[in-house]
This record gives sequence, structure tokens and C-alpha cells, in this order.
Amino acid sequence: MIDAMAERLLRSPSRIRILMSSMHIYEWIIAWIISIVIAVPSRQESEPSFSD
Repeated sequence: MIDAMAERLLRSPSRIRILMSSMHIYEWIIAWIISIVIAVPSRQESEPSFSD
């Protein structure tokens, strides 16, 4: 019974949609982390200009 349910979940297109949406979430998180990594050095560079 559990095996049949598992097979149904794997075969259903909604399962694929869930996997696709989760992939998009991971891509968004990676993009957000990259944007922070890029933003941090630019902030450190701009700090001395304020002190001047």
C-alpha cells in the first residue's frame, strides 16, 4: 500500500512541479548569497570614502 502511494507520487506531474519549484527556491537562495558576497566588498570600499 505504501509502495503504491510512493509510485503514484513519483509518477504524478505535481511531484515534478514540487521538485521544479524547490529547484527555483535553491536558485533564488544561491543568487541572493552571490548578491550579498558582491555587495559586502563594495560596502567596505565605500566606507573609507565616507570617512574622507
